[in-house]
Amino acid sequence: MLAGGVLAASLIADKVVPVQVHRDVWDWVLFGLAVLAAAAAAVALLTWWSKLRRIPEVGFRWQKPGGGVWMPEEKLRLPGPGNVGFRVALDNVGAAAASLVVVNVMVPDFLSVQSWDRDGKERRVYESSDVAIGCPPDHNVRFFVVRTEEFVPAIAFFVEFSVTVQPTYPPDTPRTFYFAVSAESEGFSRSGHRCIPSFGLARHPEFWSNEEWPGKPFPWWPPRQIKTRPRETVRAGPGRRIDRRPVVLDAGTYIPAQD
Repeated sequence: MLAGGVLAASLIADKVVPVQVHRDVWDWVLFGLAVLAAAAAAVALLTWWSKLRRIPEVGFRWQKPGGGVWMPEEKLRLPGPGNVGFRVALDNVGAAAASLVVVNVMVPDFLSVQSWDRDGKERRVYESSDVAIGCPPDHNVRFFVVRTEEFVPAIAFFVEFSVTVQPTYPPDTPRTFYFAVSAESEGFSRSGHRCIPSFGLARHPEFWSNEEWPGKPFPWWPPRQIKTRPRETVRAGPGRRIDRRPVVLDAGTYIPAQD
């Protein structure tokens, strides 16, 4: 029985002959089209993924009274009683527009704050609590709200306001407080940082402000780093960014409130 099986196997093996497959031109055309279709699908997938990575991001620029950049660690000493004007620019430093951004400007409650919209109407001021201002537990913050639906890259959104020192809280010793500005939008990422492939962008981030004319495309490498600015001081969370600047009130400068 075993011998018969071996003999049958040997006979089958003797009948196996190699077959040579000949491909005509049409077969090679189909193969080339399949490769091109796979490459196009890969490019489309990467482009779609890169668009998903494109997000808005906010950068804060503070301007001191009278002009000049207000740096994050620069303590600004408020003058005596009177009205002082400030300006904050919010830049979209990301790679996509935000459909809606809500901005809150916060100051300590011993300062009165005023701001006007484009129509000259004074914005409503609210009171609440926020640890970002650095007020003692028995003091709140005053803030107003600004909304914009046109927060697009390369265009700054400006918020102007003025404060007046109230004589109801004379500090016993010089104390540091803060002005704070927060921006909230559904498109802001959790960490304030995202890496995006460069091929998904058309222009260099400094394209509009570059001295070279007419400009140059964004390089393919390295990938672009989208970061909130200034990165070291902005507190970033899902859908919200907050930045602040320190102010100092001198002891004995202001007249205490009369009973």
